[in-house]
Amino acid sequence: MISILDDRLSKNICAYFKNRYSLEERSVVKSGVIDLNANYQLFIRRLFPRAKIVIDRFHIVQLVNRVFDQLRGYNFKATKR
Repeated sequence: MISILDDRLSKNICAYFKNRYSLEERSVVKSGVIDLNANYQLFIRRLFPRAKIVIDRFHIVQLVNRVFDQLRGYNFKATKR
């Protein structure tokens, strides 16, 4: 099941899946791919009780790159002194 919704509001996402799929249908979902939004984890667990939560690669790489950028900035400032 792949769905692309119009917005990211939790109430709209929950309503979308509850209104289209029964709990029985949602219970067979094996995994849910999400970004790092903590709210997504909460309602994925509620909506898809057996699904494993997977964080998409793009957001993991983005997070790692931000940390590397910060470290480069700290090291650059330290070498200028």
